[in-house]
Amino acid sequence: MNKPKRNLERLRKIVVKKALEGEKIKEVAHRFMVSRKFVYKWLKRFEENPEGEWLVKR
Repeated sequence: MNKPKRNLERLRKIVVKKALEGEKIKEVAHRFMVSRKFVYKWLKRFEENPEGEWLVKR
């Protein structure tokens, strides 16, 4: 059975939102099954450019 594809842009938005709301990075990463490294990376990109370009895969 194949894993369902996750919408990466949607996932990034949700993860960043939860982190900005004050949830602990470790808990956010665990809940959404991503590494803390990715959460920090997405937060940094959001802070650098909150207009939306941070969502695009580089």
